[in-house]
Amino acid sequence: MKRKHFLGSLLGSPLLTKATMLPDYNQKSTDADDAVWRIPPYLKPGDTIGITCPAGFMTLEEIQPALTLMKCWGLNMRIGMTVG
Repeated sequence: MKRKHFLGSLLGSPLLTKATMLPDYNQKSTDADDAVWRIPPYLKPGDTIGITCPAGFMTLEEIQPALTLMKCWGLNMRIGMTVG
């Protein structure tokens, strides 16, 4: 299957429409479609984020511009062992 056709087949996928939302599992529901969906809060200054490279190799020098930008935004960062 060609990549163009594969990606096009995913556009209508329910996985892509709810990928950024989290289900509220505290609500008692027997059906996954009945679960209440909530959007996680935005990042704010002082929040800590983790930086990893699970899909490929990147050096610390390559991600330094992104780290500098996030530091300007007031975010704290933890660099994973997969970087570098």
